[in-house]
Amino acid sequence: VSALFFWSYFAAVSWVIVYLISCRLKNSGASLGWKLQRLTGAFLLLMIPGHMIFMHLDPAIGRDIQVITERMRSVFIKGVDLLLVCSVLYHGAYGAIGICRDYLSPGRLLLACRGAVIVVTIVFAWVGIKLIFQV
Repeated sequence: VSALFFWSYFAAVSWVIVYLISCRLKNSGASLGWKLQRLTGAFLLLMIPGHMIFMHLDPAIGRDIQVITERMRSVFIKGVDLLLVCSVLYHGAYGAIGICRDYLSPGRLLLACRGAVIVVTIVFAWVGIKLIFQV
């Protein structure tokens, strides 16, 4: 299966799931951050297993530098990878900050924890985006 067909299918189904969940969340009264946490989770529900199937089931696809470089020349694949990186980082950072809020009382330690999560997320975002556009 070509990368374009594979990712088109997974992205389309993921966006349908995101749309359906966004319709339910529209009138929930929850904060935008909370809604985005749920929407990125819905998006990643199929995209992460899709990535694992596509990249790791066939060793040639996920480890052969020529195959990876050729695939990464596609603007569509770069877009998919960019969406994956941004979704994973937002979802993970929001979840980690939520865990910090659950176990730390408001104050300097909570602020330091949030700051550390944000800094780490920004570093990983910079590295991930840089790698996507370097190829």
